[in-house]
Amino acid sequence: MSFSKSVKKIIDDAENSNSFDVDLCERGLLDIAEYISPLSRVLHLSRLTLSHNKLTNLPSTISELKGLESLNLFNNHLESLPQSLNDLQKLKHLNVAVNRLWELPRGFGACPMLEVLDVTYNNLSELPNNFHYLNTLRALYLGDNDFKNVPSEVIDLKNLQILSLRDNEITELPAAIGQMTKLTELLIQNNFLVILPVDLTLTDLANPKNVFRADNNPFDEELLRHVEAGTAQTFQFLKSPEYAKCLEAQPLDAAAAQKDKTLKKSRKGQKNKS
Repeated sequence: MSFSKSVKKIIDDAENSNSFDVDLCERGLLDIAEYISPLSRVLHLSRLTLSHNKLTNLPSTISELKGLESLNLFNNHLESLPQSLNDLQKLKHLNVAVNRLWELPRGFGACPMLEVLDVTYNNLSELPNNFHYLNTLRALYLGDNDFKNVPSEVIDLKNLQILSLRDNEITELPAAIGQMTKLTELLIQNNFLVILPVDLTLTDLANPKNVFRADNNPFDEELLRHVEAGTAQTFQFLKSPEYAKCLEAQPLDAAAAQKDKTLKKSRKGQKNKS
């Protein structure tokens, strides 16, 4: 691969001006391996934007950019990420949405300062075992993947404020989600949920300042009526004796939760990731 003159000029200008930001968005890049060394000479580089390119891999040498705090890889063709990504000890924001990822690298929980992770619209169905060590994470976007349940590693993220699980295949929301008391935004629309756990009311999501979205799920008929009426009505119903009777009459049925699977796939559309 030969250097693109325009890309090289952007990097050189950033080096000469002591810039902290290099924007290589929409440059038709297929590979960035040969740009890592020039980028490493941008001494104050903390934000690197590589969105809307055609990258199929991220070189392991990305770890040489030790000052990175924000890495944007939105809308590329990545199927994996290098384990060396864990060595970016200052990384706070990572956006790898709209790629083709099947998994996150082993040891990913070793990123000690990560605050925002966006993996929306990939092929993920599980998270690394040590993911729960991301104690600094405050926003996690897992929407439009292939999760069939809420990973236990997510429930252990007690400092999480924003959690998006929309457009997956989740059949049950665990009661332990009530332990996530710092949540201010929870998005669970377009899944296969029939009921909601009563412990959800232990969070502050009913606060009008916060955001709770649960539409387009095959809920129990009575619960659906309250969900459609709004968040306040939903949470009041979850606390009611009527809902307790509803749970007794219709416990969670995974088969029932998937009865609209064909319709769900139609809603999501075909993911062009092959």
